Amino acid sequence: MPSVVPLALPMFIGTLLNWGLFGTLLVQVYIYFSVFRKDRTWWKFIVILVVSLEAIEMLSATHDMILIFGTGWGNYDALDSVGWAWFSVPVMSSIIAFVCQVFYGWRIYIIGKSPLIFGLVTLVSLVQLGAGIWTGVIICNAGRFSLLQSDNLRATATWLAATSLADLIIVCGTVFFLRRSTDPELP
Repeated sequence: MPSVVPLALPMFIGTLLNWGLFGTLLVQVYIYFSVFRKDRTWWKFIVILVVSLEAIEMLSATHDMILIFGTGWGNYDALDSVGWAWFSVPVMSSIIAFVCQVFYGWRIYIIGKSPLIFGLVTLVSLVQLGAGIWTGVIICNAGRFSLLQSDNLRATATWLAATSLADLIIVCGTVFFLRRSTDPELP
């Protein structure tokens, strides 16, 4: 029987990185609440919402890693089982991305007074949210990673492409409107 290490090692490293980055996020949130005490309650709520969603995502991914690296160590069936990955990766990631992308789209609207950019970011973000949930449903229905073939390609490609497009629109819109606000000669 071949070794499970080549399949399990990336998951293990990914889980460790997830925990490390979550710790970094908690430090950033602590600094935010320490320094910006007078920020609007609405903004603080969004920060708390995103951190809470990230915690749920991380804990559900950790649940799967405990099953793979604990009770199921060396077992190909445990490694092939979808577990909660259908929820922790596509569903939670798309929900978190939706909240953040709409927030940044709204900030671009405030900076540039462009309802078109805000609407475009919101629309593309809604597409990525729907495609992320669609991807999660397909993965959940498969039950095993080995059963995922090309059936999942359209949903996953739509989810990831829409996420990237929304982020690209946010970056370009932010750069354009901030540059325009500092340089009066730009249109």
